[in-house]
Amino acid sequence: MRLAAEAKMGFYPVSHATIDLICRSLVVDNPAEVTLFDPCCGQGMALEHFGKTLGTPKENLYGIELDDKRAEAAATRIGHVLHSSFFATRIVPVQCYSIAWVNPPYDDELKQNEKHSKQLEATFLETAARYVKSTGVVILHCPTDRITDEVRSMMNMQCDQVVQLQLPAELRPFREGLLIGRKRPKWYREAAFNYKARTVDKLPEYVVCNGSKPRAYDRVAPTDAEIERLLEKSHLLKPFKASNTKPKLRPILPLGAGHLGLVLASGYLDGNFEPPGYEPHVVRGIAYKEEQLVKCEQTESDDGRVTTTQTTRENIKLKIRAVTAEGVIHEIK
Repeated sequence: MRLAAEAKMGFYPVSHATIDLICRSLVVDNPAEVTLFDPCCGQGMALEHFGKTLGTPKENLYGIELDDKRAEAAATRIGHVLHSSFFATRIVPVQCYSIAWVNPPYDDELKQNEKHSKQLEATFLETAARYVKSTGVVILHCPTDRITDEVRSMMNMQCDQVVQLQLPAELRPFREGLLIGRKRPKWYREAAFNYKARTVDKLPEYVVCNGSKPRAYDRVAPTDAEIERLLEKSHLLKPFKASNTKPKLRPILPLGAGHLGLVLASGYLDGNFEPPGYEPHVVRGIAYKEEQLVKCEQTESDDGRVTTTQTTRENIKLKIRAVTAEGVIHEIK
C-alpha cells in the first residue's frame, strides 16, 4: 500500500451516484424488512445513502469500521456500528442480511500464514457473503484490476447471476468496478473453475429478499490501536522504556553536619553546586587519613639504654575544595 493510502487505512469513499446506479437495479417490495450490511463502512455515508434510497430504516443498517474516528462518525448515520476489525466480530445467525455492500480497503494482500496468502478482496467477499440470506444480493466495489480470477472464483462459488459492471468514467476516479451476484442457497464449489463474469454496461434487476436482525452483533477482540494504548499504560512495559531524565533525590529530613560530611566523603556531592541564595560553584570532597599521637613512653634497660615507644592512631579527616565562578579556590579542612 502506498503511504498516502496507508494514512487513509485504504479508505476511499464511493460516490452517491454509484449507489444510485446500483439501487435502480434493486427491486424492493418491503423496505422495512430489508437489512443492509457493510463490513468496511467508513463514515457510514454509503450505507446511509443505500438506506435512504431504498427506504430502509436506520435501525436496519449494520456497519463495521476499524478506524475509531470514522466509526464515531458512522454511528451518527447508521443504526448499528462496531468499532472493530471485520475479522474480529461475532454475528449470529450467519445468514441474516438482505444486502452486503463490500468495499474493502484498497490494499494488496491479507496474509493468512507463512506459506499462503489470499487476495484481500477475496477474503472480504468470502466472509461477508456468509452473512447474506439465500437469494440476497452481494455487491463488491473495488478497483477493476483487483477483480481477478481469484475474486471471480469466490463470487461464483457463493452467488449466481454474477455480472461485472463497467462504471462510467466519471464514477471511477480510482479505476473502480462492480461485481454483483445473487447469493446461492449453498456453496457451489464446481463454480470455482468458472472464472467468467459477464461484463455489462447496465445492471439486470435483482429482487431483494427480506432480511432479519442478528441476535448477536459484537466484537471479540480489541483493535490494534487499542492494544497499543493498553500496552502503553501497562506497568509491565516500564522496564523497556528509556528514561531521559533522572529523578531528583531529596532527603526525608534536613541534613545535619554529619550527613553533609558523609555526602562529601562518599563523593555524591562532587561537581556543580548551586544552593538557593548562593553563587554557583564547584565542590569536591576528599577524605584522607591523619595520624595522631596517643601515648609516648620511655623505658630504660639495665645497661642504661633508653627506648621510646609511641602509640598513634589514624583519624579520617575531610577536606573540601570549592572553586567559585571567578576561579578562586577555597580549601576547608
